Amino acid sequence: MNKQYPTKQINKKQVREHRFIMEKKLGRKLLTSELVHHINGNRQDNRIENLVIITRSEHKKLHPEIGKEYRYKKKYFFTENDILEIKKLYSNTSLNKIAKKYKTSIGTIQRFIGKKPIVYCGCGSVANYRKKLLCSKCYLKQYYANRKND
Repeated sequence: MNKQYPTKQINKKQVREHRFIMEKKLGRKLLTSELVHHINGNRQDNRIENLVIITRSEHKKLHPEIGKEYRYKKKYFFTENDILEIKKLYSNTSLNKIAKKYKTSIGTIQRFIGKKPIVYCGCGSVANYRKKLLCSKCYLKQYYANRKND
């Protein structure tokens, strides 16, 4: 549980205090789609007048910075020396440790050591449609060109 929110022990279960207070006021359990928002931004201030129920989409509008680091994929470019070092490390180091060292995911490391080879399209982009060896853009071009010919 996030330590920034005060919690209570209820029936041998740890619950967030602000959710517990709102459930008491409403006289029912909160839905998983309902978030309890602190109006003044102070997570320690659990007065009922400081709490309001909102949806996840409303919460994202209020706090657009939440989850930003997970929304956009990072692209990693390794030099030939990096790839050689990664392959050497792989013989005696876990994928997790290698991924942490290069600040990337295990999947990215797997692709570079050859467990998940990257296939490229003729235009130089990564091929999403591996059977046809085409990237999304080239696949759509080909698809619409074929539709016009039919």
